Amino acid sequence: MIVNNAGIQGEGMTLETATSKEILDLINVHCLGAFRVMKSIFTNFKESGSAVINVNSRLGSIHHQEIGTFKNMEVSYSYRIAKASQNMLTTSLQIEFPDINFVSLT
Repeated sequence: MIVNNAGIQGEGMTLETATSKEILDLINVHCLGAFRVMKSIFTNFKESGSAVINVNSRLGSIHHQEIGTFKNMEVSYSYRIAKASQNMLTTSLQIEFPDINFVSLT
């Protein structure tokens, strides 16, 4: 079993204060960190019954952001975007490797 639990917060809470550098930095941690782990263990981890847990956040849910579930919380653009990208990574891995149990914990 592999557990990916990388994460840091961002600071840019609005379009005015968010920066592309911060967004890229957080994508590098939240999404690409999990991606690099999977790349490094891939050849030894393809057996059926293996499990990967990507610790995520409900704040990365596009649906919950759309309906305003967290509208009263100050959460950076970079954190929300990075966690949404991690969700897509987990989904993409699930599609490619149906015999591995991929879980996105929120």
